[in-house]
Amino acid sequence: MVTYLKGITGMVSGSWPALRTRLLKGWMLERGCFNSAAALLSVLLVVSAYSSFPNIHVFGHDEVHYNTYYKLKLLQDARWLNYLLRDLLAGVDASAWFLVYIVSHLLLMYRLARIAGVSVAVSFLVAAVVTVSPPVVEQGLWPATAFPAIAILIVAGTFVQKGLAPWLTYLVLGVLLFGTMQNYYFLAPLLFLRQLFPENCSGKVVWRTVARHIGWWVLGALVGTLAMSFALLFLAGNFGPEIGEWRQPHPVKDLATLLQNLIYVSNSWWSSVLAIYAASKVNGMILMLFLGGLLAVSFGSLRAYTPVLFMLAMVAFSFHAFSLPLSPIILMRSLIAIVVAGVLLLALVSRLGALASMLVSLLLFSVGLGFQAEGRFFLNKQVESVGFIYEKLEQLLPAPAANYSSISIDGRMQSRSPVASAFNNGYLMASVVKAIGGRSYLDCRGGSGDGCSVPEGARVDSSVSVEAGRLDLYVLDNKRVIVRFSSE
Repeated sequence: MVTYLKGITGMVSGSWPALRTRLLKGWMLERGCFNSAAALLSVLLVVSAYSSFPNIHVFGHDEVHYNTYYKLKLLQDARWLNYLLRDLLAGVDASAWFLVYIVSHLLLMYRLARIAGVSVAVSFLVAAVVTVSPPVVEQGLWPATAFPAIAILIVAGTFVQKGLAPWLTYLVLGVLLFGTMQNYYFLAPLLFLRQLFPENCSGKVVWRTVARHIGWWVLGALVGTLAMSFALLFLAGNFGPEIGEWRQPHPVKDLATLLQNLIYVSNSWWSSVLAIYAASKVNGMILMLFLGGLLAVSFGSLRAYTPVLFMLAMVAFSFHAFSLPLSPIILMRSLIAIVVAGVLLLALVSRLGALASMLVSLLLFSVGLGFQAEGRFFLNKQVESVGFIYEKLEQLLPAPAANYSSISIDGRMQSRSPVASAFNNGYLMASVVKAIGGRSYLDCRGGSGDGCSVPEGARVDSSVSVEAGRLDLYVLDNKRVIVRFSSE
């Protein structure tokens, strides 16, 4: 940093051009220090966002470890490759998958940034910012489900660097990724982004290259959809997925419904962008001034990257455009394409010079600070609600959960707190029971069953206090457990 600091001393003896030259020269000479600083800041962002990890004992309610209705999930989600890998995915502890998910996401995003010609320091920040973004953090509650898609893209990046033809890459990725997390397929063009740089392709040739990539990309999605439908026919006896009612699909039937879906998808996309921006907690005025300044000093250089910017825009729109025929509800955890495209857009500006690189690094770190705060809050809610119930059930049980033939849950909490919402949700409670090692789960709130009746005068074996009441545990015949909420 000595050279860099010497540049600052030029303020008292030199003009601004000379000072700028010294500062930028010092920055270039000390690039290794900036790489190390960027790596350290990136690690801090990730560690802070996922600081709740040691206390997360329960993951997504239908993660493969808790799922006992594989065929139904196959029909609704169409993840045929995950279905074939279910024993392998469920055989590794969910907490281990959580760590693998974070590390693999960092690796994938770092590689995409490097493929895009971004410097090492900025690539570190890109990887961290995307990994702590709301879509990635929320998807983190389903780490085993998401990992195959991430691994496929990492491997694909290696083959692309070795010269795998783009058309073949898109087709293979379409077949494989439409069998896992379909939203990750829409990152595929980013593997070839460098081909569109002005130093590699220019003039009419670059736009023909863009058109070819878009054509292969669309063809890959169609081939992937067809392969997915035939896989479902072979594995579940149904050609194509059965969209769950909770997704609230709106199938296109005529021109009127097509226009309705187009409006819905457009509004959904804009709402998604605003939600992600809000999570960054970056002041709007500061952001506009910052971007305006960058554009003012580098507009001429950015014009040469118009095809690259166009492809990034296509990536950002792609998942929503693909959803147009059905227009279902799109959850935050599905918005990976918007985040990656937006972050890479900022990162590519750093290629325009040392000053731009420093400014972009500051902006990325600022965005990362907002994202990590939002991610930490989201995971803390999981710990304070579902994790809270997990700990209470562990306190109640006098022996390991696996010792009992079934664990039944009865009663409803009347408040609207996160704990009450989790306890009253049968799907979430099923995952909690599975997480503590229960062999079988029964929800007694939907009606009585063989595992729900408590003999009159049965002794309460243990109790724990919860909000506005308590949980009572009954052990029946030394093999059945009923946990009942009581407000008394």
